[in-house]
Amino acid sequence: MNAPFDYEYLDSGDGARLERFGEYLLARPAPVAIWRPGRPRALWREAHATFSHGTSGGGGWTFNRPVPDRFEVRWRDVAFELRLSGLGHLGIFPEQAPNWEWLRTLVSAADRPLKLLNLFAYTGGTTLAVAAALAEAGHLRAPAGRKSPASDICHVDAVRSVVRWASENATHCGLNDAGLRWIVEDAHKYVQNEIRRERRYDLIVLDPPTFGRGRQGQVFKLERDLAALLDDCFALLSREPLGFLLTCHTPGIVAPALANLLAPLLASRGGQLECGDSLQTSPEAPLPLPCGVFARWRARSS
Repeated sequence: MNAPFDYEYLDSGDGARLERFGEYLLARPAPVAIWRPGRPRALWREAHATFSHGTSGGGGWTFNRPVPDRFEVRWRDVAFELRLSGLGHLGIFPEQAPNWEWLRTLVSAADRPLKLLNLFAYTGGTTLAVAAALAEAGHLRAPAGRKSPASDICHVDAVRSVVRWASENATHCGLNDAGLRWIVEDAHKYVQNEIRRERRYDLIVLDPPTFGRGRQGQVFKLERDLAALLDDCFALLSREPLGFLLTCHTPGIVAPALANLLAPLLASRGGQLECGDSLQTSPEAPLPLPCGVFARWRARSS
C-alpha cells in the first residue's frame, strides 16, 4: 500500500495556510488563522503558488514556480486529480482524512454489501474512500456469474462539473464500473424523491455548504434548511444502519450544535455519538489549524 496521504500541512497564520500537495508547496487563504505563522517566512517564500483574494472579490494565483494544470495526490490507494481553481480550491479537503479513516473502519468491519448516500459530495473524497474500503472487503462488486447483491454508492451534488470530476477520479482508481451512481441534483430534492421511491441506506454522509443553489435554482441556507434535510435523511436509514456522518465548515457553527442535530438518532436507535473540531495538525506544523466541525453517529451493532 502507498503512504497514507501524499499531503502535509506545514504552517498557518496571517490568514493563510501553507500545505504540500504531492511535490507542490501551496499557500492558500485560511481566515480563521488570525495568529502569526509559526515557521520562518523563508519557507513561505518557497511556495510554488500563492492564492490571494482580490480587493473587489474573487482572487487568483501568483506563481513562483510552475505548477501543472492538473496533478495527482493519493490517500491510501485512492488517487485524486487536483486543479488550481479560480476560487483557491483544489478538489480535495484534506481535513476530511480522519473522517475517511472512520468510514473505512466502519465499512471494513461490515459482513454484507452496503448502501451509502453521499450528499453535497463534491469531487468524491468520501465516495472513493468508502468504495476502496468496500472493494478491499469484497463487497463492491457482485461475484462473477452470481446474482449476489453488491454495494451501492450514491454520489449527489448539484454542480455537474464537480460530479464529472468525481467520476473521473473514480475511473482513474479503477472504481467507476462497480456500484457507483453519479447524480446531479439538489440534495434535499433527491432525498425526498428517494423517500418516495422507498429506498433505504445503511450509511449517510453530508457536508452541507453555508449557502448553495440546486440544479434548478433551489436555494439552500444551512441555518434555515439543515434540520429539515436531516429529518428526511433519518427517514432514509435502513433497519440496520451502520452510521451517519455530518460535517460543516460554516463559521460560527460549533461541534455540539452538530451533535444536537444528530441527537434524534441516538435517542431512537442507541449507538454512539461523538463530535469535535476538524483540525489540521502535523509534526512539521507548530500550530493546529481549525477547519470546521464534525458529528458522527455509529449504530450499536456496527
